[in-house]
Amino acid sequence: MLARLQLHTHILYMMIGPYYSSSSVKYTVSLLLAISAVALSFAVHAQSSPERVPDRKGIIIVRHLAGVPITVDGAISDWPLDRFESIAEHPTFPQVQLASTSPALGDHIVFDPERIGLFNGTTSEAFKANASDFGSTIYFAYDDEFLHILAVCIDDHLRMERDTSDFGSTGFFNDGFEFFLDTRGNSGDCAAGLAFPNFDQEEPNVDDFQVTVALNENFKPSGVNETMLGVRQTVERGGDPDVVGPEKGGPGGSYRDALDAASGLDIAARRYDDLRAAGAINPEILAHPDVNYTGYVIEMRIPFGAVTAFTPDHPMGFELFWRDVDTADDPGKGGADVSWATWAQSTNVPCDDAPTSLFNAANWGTLVFDKDNGLGDGSASIGGNHPVSVAFDGDQVRIEYTGQLEYSGEVTGPWTALEGSSPLSIVPSGARRFYRALSVSSDSTPIFSDDLESEISGWTHGAAAGKEDPWQWGKPRGGVAPIAAASGNHAWGTGLEGGYPNFSDAGLRTPVIDLTGIEAATLVFMEYLDVEALDDDGFVLDEVKVNILDASNPDGDPLAAAIRQRAGSVRGWLQRKIELPASALGSKIMVEFRFVSDSWNDFDQGGWFIDDVAVLLE
Repeated sequence: MLARLQLHTHILYMMIGPYYSSSSVKYTVSLLLAISAVALSFAVHAQSSPERVPDRKGIIIVRHLAGVPITVDGAISDWPLDRFESIAEHPTFPQVQLASTSPALGDHIVFDPERIGLFNGTTSEAFKANASDFGSTIYFAYDDEFLHILAVCIDDHLRMERDTSDFGSTGFFNDGFEFFLDTRGNSGDCAAGLAFPNFDQEEPNVDDFQVTVALNENFKPSGVNETMLGVRQTVERGGDPDVVGPEKGGPGGSYRDALDAASGLDIAARRYDDLRAAGAINPEILAHPDVNYTGYVIEMRIPFGAVTAFTPDHPMGFELFWRDVDTADDPGKGGADVSWATWAQSTNVPCDDAPTSLFNAANWGTLVFDKDNGLGDGSASIGGNHPVSVAFDGDQVRIEYTGQLEYSGEVTGPWTALEGSSPLSIVPSGARRFYRALSVSSDSTPIFSDDLESEISGWTHGAAAGKEDPWQWGKPRGGVAPIAAASGNHAWGTGLEGGYPNFSDAGLRTPVIDLTGIEAATLVFMEYLDVEALDDDGFVLDEVKVNILDASNPDGDPLAAAIRQRAGSVRGWLQRKIELPASALGSKIMVEFRFVSDSWNDFDQGGWFIDDVAVLLE
């Protein structure tokens, strides 16, 4: 099924009514999603209790913002910290390390020296130089588009100069933190058991990855005041090489490209001389009102869909560790002059001692996304562009909107559709009146989609002269092949039982896809890849390519050749998204999945499998 093609209904509520001053009567327009006094009348929720995910070490509840507007700027003020309810707090060390689960359950986490694990040579003398040596509270929230993270860190000595790389690829030398995500929530093994420290490029770890978040003076925005700091988020490692990309931290990785494609900043940081005055409510700050705490704040967001299965409709595995860098003679520091500490009490990185290993996914916690107990007062959220704009013109209020505009005397309705079309001018009466605009939009409209389940009409395949054609449609049968399709029962593959012939050079082609008049489109498909990698000299042995063909002359030169070209193995189903180049737009096309193998294969490998193919209008 192509469940990834999501439709959203956006609702914006307003109240237009009078308020009185000593000189005149004025009108006010309020967005109900941001005004608690109004919105609470229809959006009050009791705290929910998510079902515990088994075999995980603690649950972090990620609550929906529910209309709270968040700007990524390193400021605390737009986060409703008073509405976070409980700390996901582990028992004291080493109780979690000795157990298979943890009772930790809450919507934020806290660095607590009695409940963390120290690793990389860090000793118990670390983090204790003075009251502002180090502390951290990290909050989580989400909306329809992003996972949001706010880290409020107590720190008297900021280090942001030790990473001198072009893309922030050695951010672990600077102050910050790192986290792991298992986006499918299905890993319970060593994530780096095959080629430590790299994550395994096979199930269940193909969707696991690690993100380094670091202060970095090389990325300070230009033209900002001195309290703004440079900061960078970078994928450190992942089971899917496409997530990291050709150069760690640089363009070409799916994670970095998704960050760069989203409007606005993906991360920001500020230095604070008084965290309490900035709005911080870390436990240390509340417990010691007579102490001034200095430090920094990192605010970041990650777009959903940036990585396979990174969507808020299911739990995900999660672990985090902190880094504090002070001076070369800092007491208790570990390797690289950094003090290292884990949330879930791991004290070792490799998996040779599984109960203590940071890379053992069985020792990670779980993120659970909760839309019922939102942080805001709105019962709906607004994604993308607001469907309503409001302007004042004398005694009139001018409303521009998309979709349908309705009004009511009460926020709960009943609602009555207003006659007329946008823009609409209204002269407010003495009584208050509520308005709402409804519009239906799509993240991506499918121009073509095929889950390959019912039939394969229009699909064709064939080999070059004298070459083998291994393409088959049906149910993958395991062995060195995948044990199942990405969804449903059927997929295309270069041999449903795995293994593929030598001397292959064959193209699998979609039906004709009409892109006439289309200016922007994205190819999306699921892929399982297990072919020979490049040899030691970088010579191509076997490879896969995606070409865009002219439907009127499919055997001629491609409109766009090798828009994706890979070799090697990622033995798990992963989603691929490729923005179609301009040369592929504006006409009728066919997508070709081209498989090539050489004269010899030393190993029995699964080949290339394709499922859930779509071309989306952007």
